[in-house]
Amino acid sequence: MKLPANNLIAFITDPTSAQSYPTVTYTWLLTYHQYPNRVKAQVLKNFLDWVVIEGQKSSLELGYIPLSKKVVLQVQSAVNKIAE
Repeated sequence: MKLPANNLIAFITDPTSAQSYPTVTYTWLLTYHQYPNRVKAQVLKNFLDWVVIEGQKSSLELGYIPLSKKVVLQVQSAVNKIAE
């Protein structure tokens, strides 16, 4: 699935297979475009980078589906636009 470039909001329909878990969605995180405190902005950016890179490594063992490479790239692009 490709997220919209302008807001990264997507609604995923629930899978229909009898073996599927009935609810599927992304977790959403709302951020500002700009932060007055440079340190807090950088900590947020570091955390979001960790979420989409290192954090994804635990997805399967926790029962989640890892984000696709396309989604990771879109999230990283949005994170890079957060200004300090």
